[in-house]
Amino acid sequence: MNKGREVTIRIGPLALRYWGDDALLSVWPDAENWQTEAGHTATYSVHMTRVPALSPEGRMVYDFSGLQVYLLDGRECRYYYYTVDPQKKLFARSFQSGPNTVELSLLEGSAPPTQNLNSMVGIEHFLLKENAFLLHSASVIYQGKAILFSAPSGTGKSTQADLWKRHTDASPFNGDRNLLWKRDGQWVVTGSPWHGTSTDCVNVCVPLRAIAVLRQAMEDSVRPLSPVEKMLALHSETTVNRWNAEDVAQAFELAEDLANNADIVGLDCTMEPTAVWTLRQYLEEKPHGTV
Repeated sequence: MNKGREVTIRIGPLALRYWGDDALLSVWPDAENWQTEAGHTATYSVHMTRVPALSPEGRMVYDFSGLQVYLLDGRECRYYYYTVDPQKKLFARSFQSGPNTVELSLLEGSAPPTQNLNSMVGIEHFLLKENAFLLHSASVIYQGKAILFSAPSGTGKSTQADLWKRHTDASPFNGDRNLLWKRDGQWVVTGSPWHGTSTDCVNVCVPLRAIAVLRQAMEDSVRPLSPVEKMLALHSETTVNRWNAEDVAQAFELAEDLANNADIVGLDCTMEPTAVWTLRQYLEEKPHGTV
């Protein structure tokens, strides 16, 4: 088995090197879309191995749907279980072996994980260290800038993105998770490997035009949001380890900056093209860069 293979990916400001077990690397089908050129320097590293046994250690701080998180000497250990197995069989562990390193171990004899490897190693923690965070949202690129539609699942994010693609010259961006970060003092959006059931998954970086916080309604209208409403909307849809106080504080600080410096509005919307015309009219009447 090839033990020397390595892949370096770049997602927004983050460069992450995976190296080790070839079988683990091969289960990530989207890797080529995020891979950097050979020799690119990575700030963070993930070492992948197979081990004969796994056993939880430390103090458990999270337990939900196939994932348990423990703290061991102040470092995070993630344990993954087969959720369809009534015996809840443990098959993998990721351990933060250092500030910028993770050891990802798969139990010998277990099938390779089907999850995105980035999710298994807790990449949201590394992203926050680079002043970036993932927002649960669907998006399009319109006139060279990103428009994000954010709301809880089932509200109509994908529907609004699809309406923009069908009724304007907007192009697909991402169907589920968009990466927001500041580049040269400006909030920008990068596509991410997390796109849910949508096929929209583009690895580009563009300026942020607006975030529309959705609410289903009988008529379409754009409504201003108070600072508190903006913060609540961002905080509720941000991917963050709630058990990590430092991560939560950093995510809150970034959301506050975004709320103060980006166009974030409420969009009460139908599932009709009129929702597109309503938001587009608002954007055309309000210059980019005003809050």
